[in-house]
Order: sequence, then C-alpha cells, then structure tokens
Amino acid sequence: MYSTRIQANIVSLIAQPDWPEDWSALLDQLLALIRSPSIDAVEGGMCALSDFVSISLTEDQLLPVAREMLPTLLAILGAPQVYGPATRARAVAIFRQSVMTLFTVKDEFSDAVKAAVGDILPQWLHAFEQLLTVDAAGVHGSPEGWTDMAVRTAIFQALEIILNSFPSTLKGSLPTFLSLAGAHLSSLLPIYTSASVSNSSDLTLPTTDEDDSDVSNDLGTLVSTVGDFLAQTVRRKAVRSLFVEGTKPTLALTEFLSLIH
Repeated sequence: MYSTRIQANIVSLIAQPDWPEDWSALLDQLLALIRSPSIDAVEGGMCALSDFVSISLTEDQLLPVAREMLPTLLAILGAPQVYGPATRARAVAIFRQSVMTLFTVKDEFSDAVKAAVGDILPQWLHAFEQLLTVDAAGVHGSPEGWTDMAVRTAIFQALEIILNSFPSTLKGSLPTFLSLAGAHLSSLLPIYTSASVSNSSDLTLPTTDEDDSDVSNDLGTLVSTVGDFLAQTVRRKAVRSLFVEGTKPTLALTEFLSLIH
C-alpha cells in the first residue's frame, strides 16, 4: 500500500501541470484502474483520483469527470463482497471531495454544477441511507466488524459537506438521516461507554493507519463525526418537528451528550 501511495502521489504531481493538455488520457487511465479486477490497481487508481478531483476543472471537464468517475465509485461502495471497508470508505472520500469541488465552481459554472448535482447526489444519498440503516452496534459487536466504521465515518463526513454545500438536495431526506444519526449514537453508546469512558472493556479500539489519512476506523472519530453532522442538522427547519415531539433521535442525542459531558 505504501508503494502504491508513492506512485499515486507521483501521478498527481505530474497531472497538476500537464492535465489535460499534455496528458489527455489521464482520466480514462485512472478510470480503467478503478474498474480493474485487481484490488491493488483499484487502490492505486483511487489514491490518484483523490488528488485529481482537487485539480481546477473547466466547465467542459467538470461534467465528464463527475459523470464518468462517480458512478464507478458508487459501484465500489455498494460491493462489500468485493472491496474492503477502507477501499469503500475512500470511494466516499473522493465523492466528498468532488462535491466540494462542485461547490467551489458553482457560481462560475452554475448550469453544469446544477446538472451534476441533480443527476448524481440523489443516487449517493439513497446508497448512504441503505448502508446506514444496518444497525451500527450489530456490525461492531465483534472485532471483525470494527473496520466498517471507516465507511460510516466517511458517509457522515460526506453528508455534512452536502448539507452545507447543496442543502436543497437533502431537504426531503434530512429527517431520515437525523434519525439514522441518532440511532447510531444510541447503538454505539454502550460500546463507547465501556471502551472509552469507563475503561472497563477488554475490547481494543482500532486506530487510524497513519499512512492512510483519507480513511479512519476509529470509534472516537465516528462518534465525533456523527456529532458534527447532528450539530449542523439540528439548525435546519426540516427537522424541527422531531425535536418538538421529543422523538427517539433527540433522546439518544441528549443521553449521549449527558454521558460525555
């Protein structure tokens, strides 16, 4: 993995000044890598893509990149039987960076960005909802399940970016994601209490790989990421009724905050 990252960094350094004029085939080559049956090739291509999406794009380049790359990444996210949690989490991280790039250029290329957002974001939001519906505590009840936190952390990070960049795309589903965030805190509360607060658990918490800054499978990071998303969400009118009625997500949040404070 370390050598793969070095190669990806070299590609990124070359691509920034040379793409697209002197390396027009770069995007096609990276897409071929992440569509490869070789997991190593997929990992290398995704490492390079994570930097590639940060390169300044023109209007003519914006939609092809979004429409060709993101569906492939979505397919990777939805194939846990083929790709590991770290690879799937990186797919979400690249998607998140792509959303940030779209937001950066939305004033300059408003029509292109509007088309990309309308075509792509709903598919990802649907996938996020399906993945987050699986009970977090059930997944993390054994050491083998801990790495799944990387995917969940990446999803909540992406949701926060979408909420702050293109909030209208989340308006209809925001109560659902708030409920899922509250359910995560409620499910993870006993594990967090045992492992991080009372220090009574024999469970060894995983830590983030220092060579893999795009992916975190740390329990504390997942909890804080969910908290950050909740902090942004509770300010929105779309979820106000949930708090007025005192539904379960609110109670889970209150219980969790009372514990850690």
